[in-house]
Amino acid sequence: MPLARRAGMWKGETLPGFNGDSKVRYFSAHGCVDYTDASQIRVLVGGDLIGAFAPKERVKRDVLIAMVSSNKGARCNRIAEAFDVCTETVRMVRRTYEQDGIEGLAARHRRGRPRVQTAELEGELFELFDRGVSIPKAHQAIGERVSQTVVSRVHVKWMKQRETSSETNQQCEAEQSQQSLDGIADTQAPEQGSEPPCGPTAAASDIERQVPTDSVEQSSVSSGDDYDERQCAASEELEIEEASKLGGKRVQHLGTWVMLAMLNALGLYALAERLRAKAERDRAKQGKKHIGPVALRATLDAVAVALSIGKRCVEGVRWLDTPSGPTLLRRVRVISASWCRRVLARFACESALELHWQQGTSLMNSATAGNERAVFYIDNHARPYTGKHATRTVWRMQEKRSRPGVSDFYVHDDAGRALVRIDDPSNGSLTDWLLPTGRLLRTALGGDVKVLQVFDRGGAFPEYMAKLRDDKLEFVTYERAPYRTLRDSAFKHKRWLEFGSKRYRIVEQARKNLGKGRGRVRRIYVQTEERKQLSVLAVSDASAKFLVTKLLARWPCQENQFKHQNERWGINQLDGRRVEAYPPDEVIPNPARRRLDRQLRIARQAEGQARRRLSELDKRRPNKNKKERYEQDLQEARELQRELKALQPELPTHAPVKDTELAGELKRHPGEYKLVIDTLRVALANVESDLAAWLGPELPRPEEAKKHLAKLFDAPGTVRANGKSITIALEPAGTDAVLDAFDPLMSYLNALPLTLPGDPSGRRLRFKLLRK
Repeated sequence: MPLARRAGMWKGETLPGFNGDSKVRYFSAHGCVDYTDASQIRVLVGGDLIGAFAPKERVKRDVLIAMVSSNKGARCNRIAEAFDVCTETVRMVRRTYEQDGIEGLAARHRRGRPRVQTAELEGELFELFDRGVSIPKAHQAIGERVSQTVVSRVHVKWMKQRETSSETNQQCEAEQSQQSLDGIADTQAPEQGSEPPCGPTAAASDIERQVPTDSVEQSSVSSGDDYDERQCAASEELEIEEASKLGGKRVQHLGTWVMLAMLNALGLYALAERLRAKAERDRAKQGKKHIGPVALRATLDAVAVALSIGKRCVEGVRWLDTPSGPTLLRRVRVISASWCRRVLARFACESALELHWQQGTSLMNSATAGNERAVFYIDNHARPYTGKHATRTVWRMQEKRSRPGVSDFYVHDDAGRALVRIDDPSNGSLTDWLLPTGRLLRTALGGDVKVLQVFDRGGAFPEYMAKLRDDKLEFVTYERAPYRTLRDSAFKHKRWLEFGSKRYRIVEQARKNLGKGRGRVRRIYVQTEERKQLSVLAVSDASAKFLVTKLLARWPCQENQFKHQNERWGINQLDGRRVEAYPPDEVIPNPARRRLDRQLRIARQAEGQARRRLSELDKRRPNKNKKERYEQDLQEARELQRELKALQPELPTHAPVKDTELAGELKRHPGEYKLVIDTLRVALANVESDLAAWLGPELPRPEEAKKHLAKLFDAPGTVRANGKSITIALEPAGTDAVLDAFDPLMSYLNALPLTLPGDPSGRRLRFKLLRK
């Protein structure tokens, strides 16, 4: 069936119910590769079995490739697609077989260098770790034999063995204590009617009450974290003077203290501590452990510093392990990235959503303070996924295709600052979240403030616009084409609306009928200087000029912010790697139906191609061979379409996960852990925007304010503390004009009542610049 192979069937795609040979790939007219048995792939020529190989037996596979490619007329591209390899592999196998024979093919896969992580190396590193040597010092002791990554990998293995051995020792001690207590009770058991035991027997009974009889419930953090949490006890939190003795007064990345102080003034640390204390009380009632205040503060500090210096994820905490790290984090020792992940994971279990929403509500109230109408930009953002698990797909507009990922819905203020992120594992459309988001915004701001939602054409559907209007929510969006346009004379006597470097004319005439009895909404026509027209739909009592201005500002405010948030703060990072099974009753698009529809489109394209070729034949001097071949292709295409259409009723477009081929394979990543980190990202981005608004007017190029702020955050400096204040002298890189612009920013920061989070004295921060 050459047409079916041309339509994509012969490339190994599974199509249920099609001739029963969908797992057979042909590399010639009489040769094929049979994938029916996934554990043993067979190669047949003329119906005879010439060999078989397992998926990982590459030598056997190469021998069979060399055999079939030696035949006259063999085509490399078809052999490559049949054996699921690239064309260059087929050429290399053929060349190696001709030069060195089967021995050459066997030697072709003997690659790689000897294993580095040997048992001798692990034993040597285990001895160092047992003596308390850190990973960098252990790497120095080993020398240049291995990289520090290998040493870290061995350290993880050592930690797991230590946790296992500690649990075993605890169980043995409990069993020995119980046995000793049983022996004491047997030897000193009181007779009936005698007095209660005293002396050793009473002491034994007291010990017995202290010995745990039930195993301790494992929390979300492993048992090794209890050891690390004790390391992060209050005794390890240092004052600036004590931390300077360990790390020195000259500190790398000291500019990040600007961010920490601004986050503290924003109320993020106070909110996190309040939620932590609440979760700790709830877990204490259940007999479970939780993180301490110092552990949470140190973790938030470390992650905020890593994000501020441009590392984009929690792994950037590794860059803080410098000689001045103790001073930067105000601790005896620098914490690790894995420790930060465990603390954040435990905190996220109970407090992720509440932390994000309360912080977002605070940002909303700050952005709309004193305004009668609050303007918010609503849009979805496709976050791609590049992991190894099977996840749902999402349409990515930048690539014009679907790919694995998650849809995130963001709420930005009219200045383009992110406020709230809502992740939707089901990858719903924008219209699904417009009404719930509007209600949440109205609840957060109170009933006195009017909420105006601004979104693009993705939400401009009559049914959903009518729901927003009926719920008394204001909105403005573009009308989806096609729509009626006006004559140029309608804009003749209208004034120009200046927006950026462009000018627009607006006119408001007849209202837009949503159809099907849904009522009407406002319609505003906009004409550009090139006489192109746009239609704007709105439900609001605001002026037409105000609505059009806010809609035109959506792209530079929101879309550019998406790009900046990803490149600067890493909003597309996966963060959490833990997966869970997708709910089996959740309805998803049927992948089998999607493939069938794709094959149907390809068959229709083949039919059109055959019809075009038939129409292009020279009628005066027809080629009978070509005509017969084209007519045969046309007939096969139409026959294939009939077969595919007959299969459509058996394959619904949507089905529960348990009824599809993805049952048991489809996974999703829980969003609580990432939500905590994204709360930090949102807060840091808002602080950056506020500082850029102060720094921009002082710079020669105001649009580069955030780039220069990144240099300020990464700047080293010196710290000096006394009983009333902490003076921070920074040394950022930049020209004289840039350094001159930093002086007003330092004055602005010094005028604010900024303090470091976790400072018991609450000393004011004083910032200044050090110049040559």
